[in-house]
Amino acid sequence: MSQQKPSELELRVQSFSSELNQVLSARDNNRPTSVWGDPRAVVAHLRQGVSGQEAARTKMLPYLAPFLSPDDAPAWVKARDEWFFVVASHSKPSPTGSATEKRPNLGQAARPLRGVSASCEARFANLLACDESEVARRLREIVAILSAKELPVHWGQLLRDLTLSGWNAPGRPVQNSWARGFYFRPMPDQPNSEAPESA
Repeated sequence: MSQQKPSELELRVQSFSSELNQVLSARDNNRPTSVWGDPRAVVAHLRQGVSGQEAARTKMLPYLAPFLSPDDAPAWVKARDEWFFVVASHSKPSPTGSATEKRPNLGQAARPLRGVSASCEARFANLLACDESEVARRLREIVAILSAKELPVHWGQLLRDLTLSGWNAPGRPVQNSWARGFYFRPMPDQPNSEAPESA
């Protein structure tokens, strides 16, 4: 049985995630250059994007433009380009692994805080319930908590969830997958079972 060929969007997500991780790793290991240039300057420009201001987004374009939709792409594809800006502005290095390996989704990344941090649980519930226009802000809150607790976020998986499924997709597959990851508990007759990893 042959594997399905990745879509053009999925290839962009994979390439972006790989290159972003290389830049972040170069910065953290004090290497003077990366695939996108001076890693410290690149990360400074990307982090400015958290503000959402147009001037900050313009500084991100030299790094993100190669991964954005072509001019003739349908509007629904172009709308998903926003997630590249959101993920790039929040990123820290993801744990390494093969490009095709399943990675924990955001709910699974936050699961260690369930029952420990009421603040995290409330913020996570608010994220799952929010409208697409609020996702970037609510995501920033969750990421700040995870960073403070040194819990890694798999940025490639996060971007894959947001771009390939879409926040407002029928049936809310992203929110359901993240909820399963966060609220998962083994069934009594299956003590070693694990929650599905992605949407």
